[in-house]
Amino acid sequence: MGYHLGCWGSQPCATGEWVSIAMGLERMTGSPEQRRLGPERREIWVALVGGPTCEIWCLGYDHWGTEYNVALKEMTFEDDDRKERYMACAWRGKLVLVGGEKGIMKALDVESRRMACAMRGHTGAIQAIEVCAASPNLCASASADRSIRLWDIDNGVQLAVLGGLTVHPHTISCLAFCDHGRWLASGGMQNGSLAIWDLENLTSMPAGHNGAPVLLLSPHCNTKTFEKPGVDHMEFIGDSLLVSSNGNLRLWTMGEASRTERGRCKIQPLKRLLGPPALREQSSGSFSLSFNLDLVACGSKRGRIYLLDVHNLDSERVSQVLPLRGCRPRQCEFGLDDLVLLVLGDDGSVWRFDWTPPSGC
Repeated sequence: MGYHLGCWGSQPCATGEWVSIAMGLERMTGSPEQRRLGPERREIWVALVGGPTCEIWCLGYDHWGTEYNVALKEMTFEDDDRKERYMACAWRGKLVLVGGEKGIMKALDVESRRMACAMRGHTGAIQAIEVCAASPNLCASASADRSIRLWDIDNGVQLAVLGGLTVHPHTISCLAFCDHGRWLASGGMQNGSLAIWDLENLTSMPAGHNGAPVLLLSPHCNTKTFEKPGVDHMEFIGDSLLVSSNGNLRLWTMGEASRTERGRCKIQPLKRLLGPPALREQSSGSFSLSFNLDLVACGSKRGRIYLLDVHNLDSERVSQVLPLRGCRPRQCEFGLDDLVLLVLGDDGSVWRFDWTPPSGC
C-alpha cells in the first residue's frame, strides 16, 4: 500500500528550478553487530540537478520500508563554469554523471567529493544520460547535436558515436537500455523520431584511426514519423518499448514479421492508447516502471500520479491515484527495490511516496 510522507528538498536552485532527479547509490548502515541482530538498515542517495548545481541527498530505510530519516542533504557540487546549466543526471555506483548545455559529461565522486573525470565529445547540450544495467561501465549520452555517444565510465573514454541526420534530424531527448544490454532506444524532439540500436557486436567492431570511437550511422530499426511534437520518455518492457509522447502512452515492439526487404526491422505499435481517459492527452510526459510492484507511475498535468498495472496497460482501470499539491510532476523515479517513488515537481519540490509489504509478510 502506498502512503505519502510529504514534500522535502532544498529551495529551488539559485538559477532556476531543479530539472532532473536520479536515485542510485545504496548501502547498508550500522555496525555489523547491529545488522546481525536487527533489521537491515539501508540508505539510498538521490541526486538533484539544475543550473550549475548538483545536490546529493540521503534517504534511510530498514528492510520493512519504515522511514527513520526523511531526508538529509549530504553535499553540493557547483560547476566551475557558472554559465553551465545541468539538464540530466544518472548514477553509476558512487559516481553521479551530470551533463548540460556545455555538452560535457562529468563524473562526480560522492565519496571523495570531487570530480572524477570530464568526458568531452558532444557539440551541443546533453539532454539525457543512461547507464546500462547489464554492463554498468557502459553509459550513453544524448545531445542537441543529434548524436548519441557511448562511454567507458571508468576510463572516461568515448567508445562510439551513434546517429546521423537521417535518423534524428533534431535534438535527441531521451534514451533507454533494455535489461540485457543489447538494445539502446533513442527518441527525438520536434519530429518525434524513434530508433533502436543493436549494440551486440559494437565492442568487437574495429576502432577508427588512432583509436577514434566507432561510428555507427544505421540503427537496427527506426521510424521518422512516430509522434509529434516529440518523445518525452521511454523504458523497455522485455523487448517492447513503452513510450510517452504528446500526452499519450504507447507500447511499441520489434518483430520478425515486421522485417523489411532490406532485412531491417520496423517499429510498430502494439496498442495505440494506454491508460485511463483521464490520463490521455493530460500526461506530463514522465513515467517510471516498477517490476517488483508491477506498476507504472505516470505523471499528469493535473498534478496527479496515476499508478497503472504494468500487465494490463490497455485497461482503463487505475490502481491508485497519488495527489500532488500546487505543482505538476516533471519526473517520476522508483528506487530502493521499488519501495520508494520520488516525484520532481515543476516548482522544484520533491515528493516522496512509500510502499510497505502487506501485513504478515
